[in-house]
Amino acid sequence: MKISIIIVTFNRRELLENLLHSIIQPALIDSTKHSFEILVMWNGVDETKKLIESLFPYIKGHEKGHGTPAEARNILISKAEGDYLLFLDDDVLLPATYWETAFQYLDKKLDVFGGPDGPYPEIDDNERALTLALTSPLATANTRYRHSSNGQTEPSETCEKKLILCNLWIKSSLLKQHYLKFDKRFFRNEENVLLFQLQSLGKKMLYIPKLSVGHKKKADYRYFIRAVMKSGYYRTKSFVAFPRSIDILYFVPSLFVIYLFLLLLFPTKVMCLPLLVYLFLNLIFTARIVSLSKCWSLFPRIFTNQLLINIFYGIGFLLGFLPKINL
Repeated sequence: MKISIIIVTFNRRELLENLLHSIIQPALIDSTKHSFEILVMWNGVDETKKLIESLFPYIKGHEKGHGTPAEARNILISKAEGDYLLFLDDDVLLPATYWETAFQYLDKKLDVFGGPDGPYPEIDDNERALTLALTSPLATANTRYRHSSNGQTEPSETCEKKLILCNLWIKSSLLKQHYLKFDKRFFRNEENVLLFQLQSLGKKMLYIPKLSVGHKKKADYRYFIRAVMKSGYYRTKSFVAFPRSIDILYFVPSLFVIYLFLLLLFPTKVMCLPLLVYLFLNLIFTARIVSLSKCWSLFPRIFTNQLLINIFYGIGFLLGFLPKINL
């Protein structure tokens, strides 16, 4: 069985090099049952081409023009020869056990499967606080399983909520058979749309907690806030484009933002009660996270990050309803 590993990169030569070294493991190279190819698309303005030609000459590299990451992945999909497509981000690392775990499920010929993106090795406190906040039910609800197994040890059938594009396997024949690809209108959350379409066709998806990767999170708050807003914005766009995918749970952060706005206009004691309840819940979830992770010094940052995720996801979600706003 052949695996096509698909990577889209943008000016991150060092991270890409780390990823490629983590991919090339004996378990993959020495496998007698599985072969592989690596397809990389870069933006054409950095030294990625030199890196690939000098250290990884067997990689199929392609220069990317203007367009969304979805368009870039679609181009690589059209050139892929594998039975399975493995989508990886350029800022992840594969642990030493990755291929051993993956091969167990390749043999089962699943439609779609994937696992969480855990913390990147040797991260600073800001990045760790962000990574931990993303595992909170208060901050990310069911999608928290994309960032941690949250105590789950056994594989389970799932939907797009638990699967993440930086660590996603799809049987290539499904896309060809049903003429599916990533929707180029979406700069973010494009995998959610594709997975919803596959799920609508009755395809089975499996979440595998042990099939994890390390994912580098940018601890820059401007980038973090913008990324969270984009997630909310494109979730709304996906709901508008595919109404059957609507899930009421995703509306909660936007209702929270509307409530905060009304609280500014009408700061009464009664109006303050929901905020006090939220802050209490935030304290409870933060305490649980730091207790499990033994990172008590990160309590204030994790508490703040959860609040920021809720607020700016809600803002992005609301902006998604405005036709002339583009994030």
